[in-house]
Amino acid sequence: MPTGRIKTGLDRLILLVNKKGEIKLTDAAKILDMDEEALNEFVKILVDHEIIEIKYTFVGDRILKRGPKIKGAISREEIKRKVETITKKEPEKVDRLLGVIKKKIAEKKRVKARPGEEKKRAEEEEKKRAEEEEKKRAEAIEMKVEGIAKKKAESRKKEEKIQLLIEIAKDDEALSQLESQVKEMKQKSESLERDIAQGEQKISEINKQIQELNSREQEIEKEKREREKEIQEIRAKKSQIEANREDLIKQQIQIREEMQKMAEGRGALLTGIKNLNEDRNKLESQLKEIEGQSKS
Repeated sequence: MPTGRIKTGLDRLILLVNKKGEIKLTDAAKILDMDEEALNEFVKILVDHEIIEIKYTFVGDRILKRGPKIKGAISREEIKRKVETITKKEPEKVDRLLGVIKKKIAEKKRVKARPGEEKKRAEEEEKKRAEEEEKKRAEAIEMKVEGIAKKKAESRKKEEKIQLLIEIAKDDEALSQLESQVKEMKQKSESLERDIAQGEQKISEINKQIQELNSREQEIEKEKREREKEIQEIRAKKSQIEANREDLIKQQIQIREEMQKMAEGRGALLTGIKNLNEDRNKLESQLKEIEGQSKS
């Protein structure tokens, strides 16, 4: 059954790519004993379903590799399920692939029927395919060369940009150093301003203390003058008392002399003595009072 043959072909191709990881399309055609044109139709179907990817080498060879959907190992059962799904979803592509296979079978039959003519035709077709392949390789090489030239130009631009970035980086480094120095100077300035502020505060406190001391000194000086005045007054009073005391002593002496002289007038003398004693007591009382005041 043709569809079964297609499924088998898809199975074998997926297994081969999954096993090898990467393989040239021409090598895959040889291993699978399949015409490249027919194999290319198989590949197109699998590429559309992201089971296989194609990459081109520098010389234009097509390399088959695992697609996104078979990045890791895959079992035969899973491959069969994927192939079954593909054949159901892509009936038109399967029909086209069947047409290619039938065409190749018919060509082989014609080659067997008319060996000379068909062989010549096959050789011409093979030559044409080879020329097309060579043209594709040349185009791929030209694209690669253009890509390399473009990459070189981009590389030069990148080098220029890198050099510019290096220069900018140097300027940035110098600027960064300057900014660091400015920041450090700013920190030192702020620290100095704080020290100055603290110094001014201390000076203000010292000035305040000096003012308080000056004020206290003035009060002490005033109090000293008042105390000296009081002392002078007390000394004056003491001098007056001492003068009064001398007068009293003189009076006592006079009285004693008079008492001796007035021995005959005892009564009158006693009275005079009594009066004198009273006066003396009063004076002594005053003297004590004055002395008490001077002591206080």
